[in-house]
Amino acid sequence: MSETPVHDYIIVGQGLAGSLLAHFLRKRGKKILVIDAFSSSSSSQIAAGLVHPITGRRLVKTWMADTAFPFAFKFYDELKKETGTSFFQSMPILEIISNAKQWNDWTGRKSDPEISDLIGERIDESKYSSCLHPFLHLVPILNSGWLNLPSFLHTIRTQLKNSHQLLEEEFDYEKLVILNDSISYKENKARRIIFCEGYKISENPFWSWVPMLPAKGEILTIETTGLPEENILMKSIFIVPLGSNLFRVGSTYSWSPLDEIPTEGALQKLTEQLDEILKVSYRVISQKAGVRPTVKDRRPLLGLHPQHPGVYVFNGLGTKGVSLGPFFASHFVNYLEDKTELIEEVNVKRFWNVGRKLDL
Repeated sequence: MSETPVHDYIIVGQGLAGSLLAHFLRKRGKKILVIDAFSSSSSSQIAAGLVHPITGRRLVKTWMADTAFPFAFKFYDELKKETGTSFFQSMPILEIISNAKQWNDWTGRKSDPEISDLIGERIDESKYSSCLHPFLHLVPILNSGWLNLPSFLHTIRTQLKNSHQLLEEEFDYEKLVILNDSISYKENKARRIIFCEGYKISENPFWSWVPMLPAKGEILTIETTGLPEENILMKSIFIVPLGSNLFRVGSTYSWSPLDEIPTEGALQKLTEQLDEILKVSYRVISQKAGVRPTVKDRRPLLGLHPQHPGVYVFNGLGTKGVSLGPFFASHFVNYLEDKTELIEEVNVKRFWNVGRKLDL
């Protein structure tokens, strides 16, 4: 007879996915252990944390926006009350319109009931005329904003430390033993283990078969005066006001090499794009790089391993993690604890045949 597990869950990784999952499991009163070696260059640490309800050149509502976005806004508001810290800044995104075709596209979509409530009324554009190069119009996008991810992750990490639920080390896969009714890792025993490792899931021997399409992204922090701080600006890049004349600017996309090392090429590209937008001078304070954990079908990964009982994954939040993450973390905990069904589009079962063919 196996020894009774000490923990209900071991969570590997404390990025956005792991932190959200830890929060909702703790709310359920579950005994958890999070294993994570802190990295200041992880994608969660450097991401801009944008919430944008309209996607792509076709200007369509972001997938799950009607369900996940309200859930996220409520979650961040409740977390603010609970911790006394404001992580999420709700503010409009101003799409910078440069030509008549873009303006026609936006005005056409304004009459579509699918997204009409997300497009705000015209604003006083004169306050931007002195700091931006000539533009045709600015289109306000509502139900948007940004999350201070480093602050959020630090708060969750502090909670885990204070409750002795954090093991600060790199996970060693060779130390994991999977039994029929439990798992063990070194001296730690649990009912289940959940991997939330971001793009590094590709190095995980249990999940390396999952079809990831990770993308490297680089961002800048700049300092400038004369640029209003009550809106996010969006054109070829985003410009997010952080306060105190600081702004986050990004981002780039590249697929090789997949590392966390800032490059001169990305710096040049971002500053060139900035120069096309900003009329005011600015100073680059920092440059950071990270790798986004995106799945090939652009949907999160939730669920059970096809062959190993007690082994789960919660990953692949990609560029929409801040807006989709809270809902799917709660959805996943309901699945784990209440045996509810996972939404098919995010269930890792959609790739099970791949894993089984590898005879894992």
